[in-house]
Amino acid sequence: MKKVLIIGGGFAGLSAAVFLAKENFKVTLIEASPNLGGRARSFYSHSIGENVDNGQHILMGCYSSTLKFLKTINALNNFERFKNLEVPFIEKGGRQTFLKVRSFFYPLNLVAALSRFNAVPIRKRIKLFIPFFSLLSPNESSAPNLSSWLISLKQDSELQKAFWNVLSVGAMNTTPEFSDVKVFKNVLSQMFLRGNKGFNFILPKKGLTEAYVLPARDFIISRGGKILLSERVLSVEKTGQKIAKVITNKAEYSDFNFVVSSIPFPYANKIFGTEFYPGLADNFHYSPILNLHVKLKSNPLTCKFAALIDSKIHWVFNHGNYITLVTSAAENLISKSKEELKEILLEELQNYIPLFYKELVEGMEIIKEKRATFVPSANLERLRKKIQSPFENLILSGDWTYAGLPATIESAVLSGIRSAETILTRKS
Repeated sequence: MKKVLIIGGGFAGLSAAVFLAKENFKVTLIEASPNLGGRARSFYSHSIGENVDNGQHILMGCYSSTLKFLKTINALNNFERFKNLEVPFIEKGGRQTFLKVRSFFYPLNLVAALSRFNAVPIRKRIKLFIPFFSLLSPNESSAPNLSSWLISLKQDSELQKAFWNVLSVGAMNTTPEFSDVKVFKNVLSQMFLRGNKGFNFILPKKGLTEAYVLPARDFIISRGGKILLSERVLSVEKTGQKIAKVITNKAEYSDFNFVVSSIPFPYANKIFGTEFYPGLADNFHYSPILNLHVKLKSNPLTCKFAALIDSKIHWVFNHGNYITLVTSAAENLISKSKEELKEILLEELQNYIPLFYKELVEGMEIIKEKRATFVPSANLERLRKKIQSPFENLILSGDWTYAGLPATIESAVLSGIRSAETILTRKS
């Protein structure tokens, strides 16, 4: 039986471990923290009084690799899939516009939804179709960034604020002037050019640890795998072009055929002593995400989620007893204190949802992910395509490896599955 040592217990590491264990590989997974799940897990918040996620995450119907992973670990029922796309877009002052896409007559349903999108003046709505039509063209854009591409397709600032920024900032976790065009076009294509199921929202019904981490853990262990927590890899030793030994703060490992690294780029770069391609490290820049969980005495929100137009808060998610405010690309807020954030974001929320007022707040939990995702710039995308493992028996995975996608759950799971498939095709 072949043995695989997996470093890192986030989505990438867990998915690699699950699919290797399914194929009867002997899997040992090492995780540096006391918990599995990485940046997508839950914990008990004393301020909220229940389990909350360390960041609000959504899945999309186009996440085929993630759905395959969840099905394998028997966790699909832990997620709610919305049959129709119905997203409230809220303007300052409280005016709501719904982007409603019904699950019939694809793609005419998309045309109808954009035609009725009242956040954009009727005289400009026809222009919203131009970027979608451009997805059908085989020609690559020469625009240096997403902002330039949108402008070249007659998407002025009003269209960008009301529609495109909501999509792009949420998907790419950076502003359009830093986003690579090809990556964003790939995101749009997967969401909107794959039929009705591609753009459906999928949300966890429970905390992420219970929703997928524990089922994945149980799957791996039930097939003879080992999971070791609070164990940090310090270094590796090599023999020729192979890793011969992995050294952690607790043990040394040499009885393996393959090593899968599923840790973020900076840590992998340090442990393995290489940046995996010249110039890669210099082009890895990161963008923060800010999540504010707010416990309420009574909840004035009736929708499950909403996008806020041209706001410091990009999305609001409704969990019943508490709500979650999400700010992507949060460079201007991430360094502020808890009290400053409370004042800024709650006042902002009140400006957009008039039925909300600060006296409703009973507790708060602030989650700052300062290095939440890498910035998918054009320079970085060119280099990500050339990433190579420096060792014959080391397989690289993680959302930072190349998949033509930004740093998402889907890109992480896809990389984990590809790692497993790579090992399956090798003889030693």
